[in-house]
Amino acid sequence: MSFVRAVRRDEQAIAQRQPAMGWQVYAANGLTLTVPQVVWAYRGPYRSEDDWARLKGRSLGLTPVDLQDEQRLGGLV
Repeated sequence: MSFVRAVRRDEQAIAQRQPAMGWQVYAANGLTLTVPQVVWAYRGPYRSEDDWARLKGRSLGLTPVDLQDEQRLGGLV
């Protein structure tokens, strides 16, 4: 069984929605909070653990290189 789907651009719908692209909606039940306070609450506090979590299980982009000059090796790293 196979499926075929035709796709076309709706330029009018794109033009209507384009001004709001990139915006985010924030909601809070703290009625006394200002808009910047709500945004910062959603962004959350900086946590150093997040930086380490991004490195877990991924290579750092360093590959073994056969160099004989230690200054050159230090410059590459």
